[in-house]
Amino acid sequence: MRKTFAIVVAIALLATPVLAGDFQKSIQAAVRRTVADQSRPAARGENPYMVPGLALVGGGATLVVLGFISPSGVECTSDLSATNVSCGTTANKGLVFAGAGAAALGGLLLMKGEKARAMPEILGQRGRFVVRQRIRW
Repeated sequence: MRKTFAIVVAIALLATPVLAGDFQKSIQAAVRRTVADQSRPAARGENPYMVPGLALVGGGATLVVLGFISPSGVECTSDLSATNVSCGTTANKGLVFAGAGAAALGGLLLMKGEKARAMPEILGQRGRFVVRQRIRW
């Protein structure tokens, strides 16, 4: 029994480098597939934050409108004689401020994307870096 166990362990130890080579090849193949599957960067002259910025502006505007439409409570005011009582609903301030913040964030993203579009492009090539800038007249 001991001899059989020793032979199995010896074979396992000798086979480990062979399996490690296959493992390294599979890791390299997986890395290549992952790099190829990544989404492409924004093309030159394209705003990379256009869609998220517009979505935030539209969603923020929707929240502001819903904040004014859906009341959050009733507010009553009266004068000193208490004969004239006026009650009305109040706007949902949380929704209004959240919507305004989301719309502002969307606007900032749009501006950042426009600024990034005008930035120089830095390309890494074999043994050097190249900086390209498009000049518009």
